[in-house]
Amino acid sequence: MKRRRTTRVGASGKESPENDRGTGPATSVSPALSQVNENEESPNVDQTEGSRIDEGADEFEIEVEYRRRRTGARSMPRRERRQAMRAAHEWRKAALASLKEKRLYKRTSEYFLRKAKLRGLNISVQPP
Repeated sequence: MKRRRTTRVGASGKESPENDRGTGPATSVSPALSQVNENEESPNVDQTEGSRIDEGADEFEIEVEYRRRRTGARSMPRRERRQAMRAAHEWRKAALASLKEKRLYKRTSEYFLRKAKLRGLNISVQPP
């Protein structure tokens, strides 16, 4: 059985370019960030895609806050823990219900705006 030769980091070997640390100066801005900035300036970017991402971000933030509250409740004395867990659960339930209602209102208003445009009515609504 042959032993596999290992090389130290930075030593010459058959390393992939992704792991190459490089010797040149670092770029001032990440290529990914410059791509995002170009997309923001472009008027042809689909706004509905961005709104879907934002909706997912709202849900994610609620889940993060819920986990934070539950973690905090675990460090409480036993007699107070159950009440804190229940409060965290009720808060999450209310926050998700509120988010669901907000999405419903937005979806309904978008539907009526599309319907009005099909009929030829010019209705402009400022986004909240």
